[in-house]
Amino acid sequence: MRPTRRNRGAILVLAGFILTAAVGLAVVAIDLGHLSTVAGEVQTLADAAAASGARSLMHAGGGGDADAAADALLASNSVDGVPGSDASSDVQVGTFDFTHGQFSKGGASPNAVRVTVTATVQNIIAGIYGDTQSDVSREAIAAFSGNVSGHPTLPLAIGRCHFTSYEKSGNCASMPTLAQAPALPIRSGSLC
Repeated sequence: MRPTRRNRGAILVLAGFILTAAVGLAVVAIDLGHLSTVAGEVQTLADAAAASGARSLMHAGGGGDADAAADALLASNSVDGVPGSDASSDVQVGTFDFTHGQFSKGGASPNAVRVTVTATVQNIIAGIYGDTQSDVSREAIAAFSGNVSGHPTLPLAIGRCHFTSYEKSGNCASMPTLAQAPALPIRSGSLC
């Protein structure tokens, strides 16, 4: 069939609609993929900063500077090619109730750190349509607790140097020993 004068240009209009839809899908595919990747980086950074802050509290008996430890970790990493120190962060020291799974800011003997990291992502394709930036925010809580039973399950951890020492010597006499403190009396008839 030959196109009539009325039908001319119909394919051009249809191609315009298809092209607009394709660009819209490119926005979804490219920008959401980029946003998802950056969200993963932000979550990893928040997890690591919270763990670093909680570790500083644990080593200092609750009196360590969790803010400084978390900020140092943020500064030594990057998010979307930008230093982590450029991302806004909120570090809170507090207590974590393991029974109820709740974090409370402050407390007499802090055992947890909550870190919220927010990064600004430059949109690639959506910037053409006026949405040049998106914010990604993630939160992580790291906490430590003592062993409430006083009877840890062993082995807690065995270092590689201990394995290497055993491989070289073939006996356990030269390896460090674990002493339980306080020493518990041995109960007769018990396997523990």
